[in-house]
Amino acid sequence: MTYEDIRAALDRAAATDPQLRSVMKRIREGKATFRDTAAYAQRFSVLLGDVFSAQAEDLSPEEREAVCKALLRGNYDEIGRVFAQVQERIDEENGLHLTAVRPAYPTERVDQLAHSLLDPGVQPETIRRRAQNGAANVSQSFHDDLIAENAKIRSALGLKCYLVRETDGSCCKWCDSLAGRYVYGSHPGDIFRRHDNCTCTVTYENGRERQDVWSKRTWDARDPKEVMRQAEKPVKLTQEQAERLQENALQRLTLAGERDIMNIVADPGSIYHEITNQAIDRVPMPDLFEDVKRNRRHQEASKALLREAQKYAPGVEVSAVYDADMKPIEGFGYVIGKKGHVRIDNPGVPFHAIHNHGSGETLSFTDMRNFVNNPASLSITAVGNTGSVYSLARSENSDSLGYGYFLHNKSKTVIFSANGVNFTLEKIADKHTREDLKPIVDAFSAEQRKALAEAILSQIEKCLRGGAKYGFQYTKISP
Repeated sequence: MTYEDIRAALDRAAATDPQLRSVMKRIREGKATFRDTAAYAQRFSVLLGDVFSAQAEDLSPEEREAVCKALLRGNYDEIGRVFAQVQERIDEENGLHLTAVRPAYPTERVDQLAHSLLDPGVQPETIRRRAQNGAANVSQSFHDDLIAENAKIRSALGLKCYLVRETDGSCCKWCDSLAGRYVYGSHPGDIFRRHDNCTCTVTYENGRERQDVWSKRTWDARDPKEVMRQAEKPVKLTQEQAERLQENALQRLTLAGERDIMNIVADPGSIYHEITNQAIDRVPMPDLFEDVKRNRRHQEASKALLREAQKYAPGVEVSAVYDADMKPIEGFGYVIGKKGHVRIDNPGVPFHAIHNHGSGETLSFTDMRNFVNNPASLSITAVGNTGSVYSLARSENSDSLGYGYFLHNKSKTVIFSANGVNFTLEKIADKHTREDLKPIVDAFSAEQRKALAEAILSQIEKCLRGGAKYGFQYTKISP
């Protein structure tokens, strides 16, 4: 009996199984849910265990190990294929243009089970049980991994997700204690764990209710044009209202600042440029709006912001917010930050944000990520202390979740390696890992620093320009 024979037997059993056929019918009809994919994974895993255990004793220990690994790899692909069909259809129904995420293959988990089939000191009944229950359990965990990874990604992109663990009504007390519906991030740590013969299902739910991934404040996103309709009629706040919003910490955004790429790459003392009158005078007019008036207001606002920043030490960042017509919002003036760091206010209405970058460089990865996650933010601009202008703006039909997913993937790309350390945008943007990287960069030669800076800026530019596919316009204008 070879692997091909056992695989063929499993495929024949699956092709005629009523439960699997029922799920595939629901998928074809566009009616399947994650309960269906969980049922498919569970039944397909049981069939694998039944077929494999029936032949395990006829195989040599080495053959059992190899066949176990090959069968589980096949189930990983099959369960992932079925899950992806349902995940992507659900996303499409919610107006999302995402791809189902396939988690990394759990090689260690699979190898551990396969190696246990070599054990010469156990009875044949134990080998059969491992081939049946162990293989089925590992196979079913593939679906749990799919649920965990896709819920994690969509929660990170701003969708409010719920993990749901359900029993069949005849489970043990431990399983009963885990059953329930939990907001992703506040779920029990053991929610994906299962014992042999466990029939619990773990699925997740999400709709078009989004949440700010930093504050977890939620809003209904079923009408993506609502923000733009609001933008046509700007709302002004009184000083009292503005202070109350500030006191409530309504979605404060921490931008660039301590995460500015040049803070880690450049030599100390050479990061920031002084703001000269000449630099202010040559700030160009952007092309963000269809009418010249708003573009001119944006230019004047950028110049005025640099004049304000000119009052402070080089590198101190200043921010300001403006309504949809690029007019000041009552109650919201300049925010004075620190060197390489500033807070951008959220006035509670659609707004444009401007802040300066002492390094003169473009928007940071954190700028992009926070901007995309805030649907009230219409554009974000970094004005370099040398007069350059970098802007990212969303269109009326922008796909925030799609762009957010794109940025999430880009953040994990290795853009530079040195001294055994891989640099990614995610590591550089994170405060804690950035601190760990800084001593390594401090030891770099001038050539290594330059290469790292160029690699980071190149990746940032790719992230910014990649937004065009999702309705986000990036412009940069040098004086």
